Amino acid sequence: MILRVPGIYAQDRLPLARLQKGLPIVRKAEAGWTNRIHADDLASACKAAMESTCSAEIINICDGNPSTMTDYFNQIADYANLPRPPQITMAEAEKTLSKGMVSYLKESRRIKNDKMLKLLTSPQYPDLESFFASIGG
Repeated sequence: MILRVPGIYAQDRLPLARLQKGLPIVRKAEAGWTNRIHADDLASACKAAMESTCSAEIINICDGNPSTMTDYFNQIADYANLPRPPQITMAEAEKTLSKGMVSYLKESRRIKNDKMLKLLTSPQYPDLESFFASIGG
């Protein structure tokens, strides 16, 4: 069994330092889709996969609620009471951000988690809002 894992978040894995520095993000109109999973849900999926009798499966491990990277950073900024990051065009990003970040921002995928839901009834954190609510956000 192969588990395909997107961006992982948890209370200690939020891009707070990036937001505090005021680094820009690509404007929403040009932002690609991203997928995420909370670290606890990833651990539960890994445990369920190890206990599963399936072996020849490729399973996407994600919360099933993709959003743009811009939305992701804005939600975290709002949760942390930080200013939302400035938005720039992709052309500006190519001139100012690292090649790795630009490459990441140019990717766009919305993946399904149907197979994961066969392993787990549902993720504990089906979206960022539920995670923030659980920690008093």
